[in-house]
Amino acid sequence: MQSLRMSVFCLLGELEEWVRTIGGKYDLRMVAYAGDRFQNRELLDAGNAHFAPEWQRVFLLSREQHLPRKLAFGEIKPKPWGWVDITPGRRLEDSSRELILLTEMAVFEAEVGDRTTWRAANALKRRVKRDTFGRMMGRNVVFGGERLYKSIWYTNSVRQAFLEGTLLKQYPDDNSIFEPIDD
Repeated sequence: MQSLRMSVFCLLGELEEWVRTIGGKYDLRMVAYAGDRFQNRELLDAGNAHFAPEWQRVFLLSREQHLPRKLAFGEIKPKPWGWVDITPGRRLEDSSRELILLTEMAVFEAEVGDRTTWRAANALKRRVKRDTFGRMMGRNVVFGGERLYKSIWYTNSVRQAFLEGTLLKQYPDDNSIFEPIDD
């Protein structure tokens, strides 16, 4: 079974544009979850969707795939179902500093059936790579140490926000901050 993973620092509007473009081309639906226990669910057409800042997990699926009427977050199996799993990053304030959090996307080739989401995810990756730059330096500000990440990408608007003082992190409480490396 093949898998595809992407990590990118981007603004919510950029992620929304990528998903709408691919969602329209491949006729995808989107299931979005919010809430402290992922109890709030929305089902949308991915080609027309507007991302809400409170969404914590988003799944893209083929319109042909059957979706149960009630689908709790814990019942979702994106790996065997072949759904694209997106954890959207966001922009937020943390102790008077602005943060941009990492967006993570993953998809596994469906074990059986429809390959639409697999093809859509590959198209999404091509689109994201075209609109981003690769290479980030990760620095642990608590314990020291640093590492170059060639597989974490960033957009030009994130680079600009970084230059204006915005911190880039994977999680709000993370010890590491990221810095774009210009090629």
